[in-house]
Amino acid sequence: MTLRWLPHRAARVLLAAGLLFAAGPSWCQAPAWQAGIAQVAAKDRSPGTGFVVSLRGGRAYLVTLAHVVAGDPSPSVVFVADPDKNPYRAQVLDVGEGTDPRALALLQVQNPPAGVQAIAPATDTAIVPGREVVAAGFPSAIGRFSVLRANVVTVKGLDLYLSPVTLEGYSGGPVLMEGRIVGMVFGRLEDYGGAIPVAIVGQYLRGHEITWGAETVKRTPETPPAPVKPAEVVLRAGTVRINPNDGQPYVWIPPGEFLMGCSPGDQECYDDEKPPRRVRLTRGFWLGQTEVSVGAYKQYAAKMGISSPSEPVLGSTKLNPGWSDLDQPMVNITWQEAKSYCESWARGRLPTEAEWEYAARAGTTGARYGELDAIGWHANNSGGAIRRVKQKQPNAWGLYDTLGSVNEWTADWYEQTYYSTGPAVDPQGPADGQVRVPRGGSWYNPPRFLRLSARPKSVPDRRNPGLGVRCACDRLP
Repeated sequence: MTLRWLPHRAARVLLAAGLLFAAGPSWCQAPAWQAGIAQVAAKDRSPGTGFVVSLRGGRAYLVTLAHVVAGDPSPSVVFVADPDKNPYRAQVLDVGEGTDPRALALLQVQNPPAGVQAIAPATDTAIVPGREVVAAGFPSAIGRFSVLRANVVTVKGLDLYLSPVTLEGYSGGPVLMEGRIVGMVFGRLEDYGGAIPVAIVGQYLRGHEITWGAETVKRTPETPPAPVKPAEVVLRAGTVRINPNDGQPYVWIPPGEFLMGCSPGDQECYDDEKPPRRVRLTRGFWLGQTEVSVGAYKQYAAKMGISSPSEPVLGSTKLNPGWSDLDQPMVNITWQEAKSYCESWARGRLPTEAEWEYAARAGTTGARYGELDAIGWHANNSGGAIRRVKQKQPNAWGLYDTLGSVNEWTADWYEQTYYSTGPAVDPQGPADGQVRVPRGGSWYNPPRFLRLSARPKSVPDRRNPGLGVRCACDRLP
């Protein structure tokens, strides 16, 4: 996403309107939360903002955005609470990869100045349209620490839309309500400022065993992560374990090699399934035993304080009124919503297209892993309705509904000729594109689309009653 910002002239308009104000020595009795704000400057990049989430053992732990510090392992940090405004050299403990402007980064500063405080997160504040918030940061149009008064316009998926649009330099800065963090600025959404909800930041910190404020930092750079247990290396294919993050069963998929694409003898293949090719996956992973259920997604939405998508309908028929059937697969979610669920709630990711097909095949080389009516719901046997998960026979590795039920978002962009050019080892899909690849076929598709090599495509923001998600995890606790 290209980040576009208001010009200096627009900033002056906001100043005249009283929406933007600077905070400095002349601002008496500054709010306590200002002691947790810092300017973060990486080499060859415009400065951004970060905020302190924990102080332990002579160290301050800060969160910012990955694009603020990308490429610099030791960016400069200047704390608002430091009267001398001395630059401190930070250590980047973790930084997200890729082009997602929402990707986070975790920093550590040794021996921060006196007066620095961790800012508390909001835990029970409802983020609803019309609520007034403030965004804190270092906009380049102002040249120093400033606070922007704003309003929450709407909440879509996991994004907060703010008005007015935030300025360059606020990236990574907190969005606050009554002195507590409710979100984190990441850029621009349409004609509004965009922010990540605080729950996403909290999930990120828990993934690094760091919690806000007074709770103990369990892992430091001097204490490396525990090594992988030998037992995990010898797990058998199909081993089932509950993921404690989302409470769903996951199946162990071992590393291996398979023939990806049009199955031998399959006369129904499309051109984009050819040529078939040998693909090797060098790392095992865990994959949801079923598609994400309505019940699992509703728990996630309630905890994150977001709304579920509209219930599925077919014509005038409601397919799951009020999302009352918790055992149906969750549908009507966009690619970004599917990705956010897997990353922020399941603490995993979307599977690649190669991982999906390898796991769905479970060693078979045919077009399907069993007799069609026995393994999947499709247009000829579903009765025009979404069916509950886990009602058909699983494949050899214990995965249910990989064919039929609903199509499942994968991580990959779609490219028709990718099988002719893609790598043979751990393929990650094309670098970019216009549409994504869901796999598996759905309850309203004819049988031809319920084949292990079939490659439908969909725009990422599509909502469809035949489109859901199954998450992958590289490790489980």
